Amino acid sequence: LLIAIMTDNKPPTVHQPPKQQQWASLADRLNPNRPAFDAQLKSSWKSLSKKEKKHIIAEDRKAIKALKSRGTAHLLPFEADTDDHCETSHVAYVHIAPILTYIAEQIGKTPSNLQIYDPYYCAGTVVQHLNKLGFENVYNQPEDFYQVIQDGCVPQHDVLVTNPPYSGDHFERLLKFCSENNKPTLLLIPD
Repeated sequence: LLIAIMTDNKPPTVHQPPKQQQWASLADRLNPNRPAFDAQLKSSWKSLSKKEKKHIIAEDRKAIKALKSRGTAHLLPFEADTDDHCETSHVAYVHIAPILTYIAEQIGKTPSNLQIYDPYYCAGTVVQHLNKLGFENVYNQPEDFYQVIQDGCVPQHDVLVTNPPYSGDHFERLLKFCSENNKPTLLLIPD
């Protein structure tokens, strides 16, 4: 947000709000392998009282709930469980970029021409994340993956990359599709 104020024919004065640090979950702030790692918080964590820790955890849960509730689930043409409706971090895509590059090389394509399909739409940031890494042909649209399969309209793709929903039978249905799809598949799967 930039606000320009022009007074008495003088050049405008530009006011920028102070930069705010981007919110990160408590788990990300305590994990030294995450970009949002907070060394000061990590080092002081053990010395915090139970009451202080409880307060920090409660605030973190409240922030996560607020983020989930303002997601795009209400705008989607399919029902989405809010616990499934989470974007994957850029770091995860950085980790798989070498594998995607290898797949592209093996089929005689450049990374920018590799056709990547993510069938589970959340807010579409997968496209942005992969584009930043040189993968410019990414299909991720707000459509019901299962209806797309039923209609025989699965988009042309060289590789499937997704962080699937884990509620209900989504994972089993995805695995069935992948086994019949006969394309390389990269899935983000929790420990």
